[in-house]
Amino acid sequence: MYARKGDRGEQIIRIQNALVKFGFPIQVDGIFGDQTHQAVIEFQRENELDVDGIVGPKTLTALELMDMLKEEIDINWALVKSEIARIATEECQHWHDGKTKRETDPEISSILKRYYRIGVNEDVTEEQLQNADWQKKHPWSAVFISYIIRKAGGRDKFRYAKAHQKYIADAKRNREQGNTENPFWAFPIDQVAIEVGDLICSSRGGSNATYENIEEGFKMTHCDIVTAINANQITIVGGNIKNTVGQRFLELNDNGFVIRSGRQKRIFAVIKLRQHEIFEI
Repeated sequence: MYARKGDRGEQIIRIQNALVKFGFPIQVDGIFGDQTHQAVIEFQRENELDVDGIVGPKTLTALELMDMLKEEIDINWALVKSEIARIATEECQHWHDGKTKRETDPEISSILKRYYRIGVNEDVTEEQLQNADWQKKHPWSAVFISYIIRKAGGRDKFRYAKAHQKYIADAKRNREQGNTENPFWAFPIDQVAIEVGDLICSSRGGSNATYENIEEGFKMTHCDIVTAINANQITIVGGNIKNTVGQRFLELNDNGFVIRSGRQKRIFAVIKLRQHEIFEI
């Protein structure tokens, strides 16, 4: 079980009561808000845990709530969707604070190590990250997406991977099988309007990847996160764009659909985080 800011319910009340027991005078209201989030951070710091404000297995154990480890929690997927966009925007700002940082810059190694460790549960070294030849053989754009979604609260519902194709195919299967237990569904790009928090999926490297063939063999692909919509233009953020985290813009038609022409012709799918909507299959 993982609990984080925005969650609510009986499990949050139990976590709040435990924090009060350990000396944190917070309100016990069943809502994981700013006050609870800050208390969790302070508790983690005092107990030499990873300080991320998320109540996972190690924090639950330290709070003496081991019996909650296998419990599910009610998830606010609308909040997760907005968090995906917010975190992607913040990460992009980190890479361009002052001057644009590149993947082999020593000052960026700790960030990329965090992407790998949290996103795909893999440890990489600074020596590897600062080696241009190693970087050419190890693109990290899907690692970046995996990191963002895990940090935003995707839990075990997203197919975290070092290749975009894997989670695109997984999201496609969720939709085609009508898997309402999983909120990540992929759609052909011409079937749904774009929203903040969506993932825009494109073919790359001449792979000719499409929604129809994404499960067939190896297909080079790329995904970006929609972080803002302004009239007929959307802002997208992605990793490993010219060796940095990059921000770009795409054009929409008057109905909110991606215009598939010119450089946007390679876009073939969008992954949406369903929030109890009913989509036709």
